[in-house]
Amino acid sequence: MPLRIPATVTGLEASIAAQAKKAGKNLKINLGTSAKSIEGLSQPLGRITGKADQFTKSMEAANARVLAFGASVGVLSAVTQGFKELVTTTIQVEKQMTSINSILRQTSGELDKFKKTIFDVARTTEQSFDTVAEAVELSRQGLKAEVVIKRLNDSLILSRLSGLGASEAVAGLTAAINSFRKEGVSSAEVLNKLSAAAISAAVSERDLIEGIKRSGSVATQAGVSLNELVGVISAVQERTARGGAVIGNSFKTIFTRIQSLDKLKTMQDLGVQVTDASGQVLSATKLIQNLGSAINTLPDAKKLQIAENLVGKFQIAPFLAILDDYNSKTSTAIRITEVSQNATRA
Repeated sequence: MPLRIPATVTGLEASIAAQAKKAGKNLKINLGTSAKSIEGLSQPLGRITGKADQFTKSMEAANARVLAFGASVGVLSAVTQGFKELVTTTIQVEKQMTSINSILRQTSGELDKFKKTIFDVARTTEQSFDTVAEAVELSRQGLKAEVVIKRLNDSLILSRLSGLGASEAVAGLTAAINSFRKEGVSSAEVLNKLSAAAISAAVSERDLIEGIKRSGSVATQAGVSLNELVGVISAVQERTARGGAVIGNSFKTIFTRIQSLDKLKTMQDLGVQVTDASGQVLSATKLIQNLGSAINTLPDAKKLQIAENLVGKFQIAPFLAILDDYNSKTSTAIRITEVSQNATRA
């Protein structure tokens, strides 16, 4: 059986302590180049941080170069595109001018002057050159260049005021001038009359020019002046709000039918004066005024029957509207006729 006998080791503990102390003195830890303490560990970390900062700065510089290059490319691309558009526009302008000159037949010097004038018109009327060139269709009517420019300018002003396209404004203004050629009206006078009427009544320049374009030629044959036509279109537009195109077509029919022989006979039977002292048939507007006075006291049903017999069932509404207006003490047709007549001439 094993026996446990306590024993005391003399000098072992002292020997171990002495060896540990000696080992501690001779122990060396590499803390980095020229490092003499634990603080030397910060030097490698500092160099790493410095390298990282330099890398960051290098990336920022590279990024700035990329952005600058991109901006430069964008500017160059815009400049290139601008030159391309300039060349394209120049070619288009010259093509349009060549087409225009095939009608005007001007010399190179005259054409250059005409082109400059067109650009001036475009600038003052706030229209593009393409729009102006489209409006120069006026030149197809054999007008001189200076007359073309004046009418062109007025047409583009009308386009801006009315919202009509350039070609529509040209067509309407031309129709008004040609229809009332005997009155000797200019494009500026027509424009002034339309503007004055639009300011004085619940009607727009668009309604007026659309109405004149559709009924002007018939109105002239019926003895109706431009001022009177502006007046009746304004009056019917205020009362019916049907729009100038519809009203113009209605008056084209009304003016035609009311002066036919059978309708004149019908009105005579109603006690309406249809001729003047010399036996000439009165103008369409005068016939309408006389008719309105003659049937003013009749029942509405009878008025409706007479109106349908005279102008047809599709024109009853505008016809009754103008009859009622002429019978009014504050007739819009009469008032606007005077406004148009007094419009400033230019």
